[in-house]
Amino acid sequence: MQLSKRLRAVADLVPDGAVLADVGTDHAYIPIALVEEGKIPQALAMDINQGPLMRAEENIQSHGLKEKIETRLSDGLEKMKKGEADTVLIAGMGGLLTVRILSARKGVLENCSTLVLQPQSDLPSVRGWLAKEGYAITAEDLVLEDGKYYPMMRAQKYRKPSETENPCLEVPENSTEENTVEQSRGAGDAENQKQQLKNVDCVFFENKADGEKEEQELRYGPVLLENKHPLLAGYLDREETLYRNVLVSLEGKDTKGAVARRAEVEHELYLIAGARARLYENASNGEKEN
Repeated sequence: MQLSKRLRAVADLVPDGAVLADVGTDHAYIPIALVEEGKIPQALAMDINQGPLMRAEENIQSHGLKEKIETRLSDGLEKMKKGEADTVLIAGMGGLLTVRILSARKGVLENCSTLVLQPQSDLPSVRGWLAKEGYAITAEDLVLEDGKYYPMMRAQKYRKPSETENPCLEVPENSTEENTVEQSRGAGDAENQKQQLKNVDCVFFENKADGEKEEQELRYGPVLLENKHPLLAGYLDREETLYRNVLVSLEGKDTKGAVARRAEVEHELYLIAGARARLYENASNGEKEN
């Protein structure tokens, strides 16, 4: 099975030997590819719509994998039983929908050690939810395909969630650790995004520098920043351009909403500048790389 660049990168985040549950499987391309490659022994391919599930069944049948990949009509994880999979994959959905799917069936996830996620939007909400629920992001990738950037991540459970713990705290070093701008064009959308991030903002850090670092990582990925991913600079450039376009659209507007929106956009630009500085920082001595 030949996968697109995006799907190949997502598939590569699935651990060897995983028993996979692919939520929103569509054509079941990833389960088919991984089983054919011998990377995983079996998979559960689920979709909420009958049409895509029928296409998935046809593809599975044509590849002779009916005994290894089971299809199931399911709204998110609704039809998956506890213990049926140790890895859940959700790719190509909005970030808030991804969070809703995971939140709705936390009991089923108790036996799932790994989540592989490729949200299309609202990445801060996804990363914040993972931290709050006791998952550490252990791997991330960023792909540019057909002019669009696709961030993705693998997260592994390392503790039980805490109701009081700061969700932006870094995980222990020995633990197994559509675009945000496009979702917040207008003042109304910006306010919605602010509410969505209410529980994962890091404004309560006593050390301002630590808070800014955590905000950068919520938006642009702790592992992408740590590993200085080669595509991250271009991704940050694109984000900066989008935000600066928003500033241009606000020129001459002095309503309360416009003033608030301008402040939010300027803060985002400040975070982008900080993230970009980290890309060129030598982690060993804090100096700029040549």
